[in-house]
Amino acid sequence: MSLQEDSILGIMITTCQQTKTLIGVYVHKCLIGCSEQGLFTQGQKKRLHDIRIGRLLENMHLDHVAINVKNIKKSIEWYKSNFNCTVLYEDASWGFIEICGTRIALTINSQHPPHIAFSVEGLEDLPGKPITHRDGSVSCYVKDPDGNYLEYIYWPSDVIEG
Repeated sequence: MSLQEDSILGIMITTCQQTKTLIGVYVHKCLIGCSEQGLFTQGQKKRLHDIRIGRLLENMHLDHVAINVKNIKKSIEWYKSNFNCTVLYEDASWGFIEICGTRIALTINSQHPPHIAFSVEGLEDLPGKPITHRDGSVSCYVKDPDGNYLEYIYWPSDVIEG
């Protein structure tokens, strides 16, 4: 078990890297709330931001890449023929396939933007307004400086297990 300690405003916070507790989430939300209310100095805000980003990056991984296609069924057939992909989901407006351990979402432009998605550990890791999708996942989209979409996606345990 790996423990990590950090001190913010003289408060000692000990977190276990393998176990996420409700009190840890509560303390994290309280610290973020205090920061947003202007109760921290700039240095303390930067330290809190660095801790949050470090924790987020430590627990994030590539979830999928989404590309726009004109016809979901036709595209899935092509990927099956050329890459022997596994079809995870398919309907008229969205397809989800896996090739060599990489998941690819096939989307219609009017439904989803092309994007790269990273999974996060919890809802508090979403940097924007959460959107619940038809598959039970919860996410938010952000744009990079060049207008490319990135998705932060959270998979609730009941969705993963179900």
